[in-house]
Amino acid sequence: MPGFEGRGVYHGVGKHASTLSDSDLQQALMAFYTSQIFYKLTVNSTKISVIFLYRRIFTNILPFRRLTSAVMIYISLYATASILATIFQCTPINRAFDHEIEGRCLDTTAFWFVNAINNILTDLLTLALPQRLIYQLQMRKRVKAGLYSIFGLGL
Repeated sequence: MPGFEGRGVYHGVGKHASTLSDSDLQQALMAFYTSQIFYKLTVNSTKISVIFLYRRIFTNILPFRRLTSAVMIYISLYATASILATIFQCTPINRAFDHEIEGRCLDTTAFWFVNAINNILTDLLTLALPQRLIYQLQMRKRVKAGLYSIFGLGL
């Protein structure tokens, strides 16, 4: 992803569009478009990775394994849907980064809000998954507080 971001900055990402040449604007939009796909992939892959860590720690608790499986399936399906929506946000696809092409696009502002809400909710859900199991551990409150902190820092 840094390559796409660097390419975007080189072509003017962060500057007002009116100050960019048509070529730089198109290249900046293409870099932004590409980076959005990888952003969605990495954010959701990280959540699934954290849940796999939880499953390694809490190995023999069947209800927890079922719950984590359901959450991972949801995150995977949403990631797939949001990546596909990002790729095909415009018809034709090139319209996403070349506004000279005739076509139509999704309401990207609404899509970003939906994506942000989903990311916040799945972050909170991922954070909440091990809380009950930590609470049930037989250890001093101070040690439990440390565990809550460690798991809380995971996100």
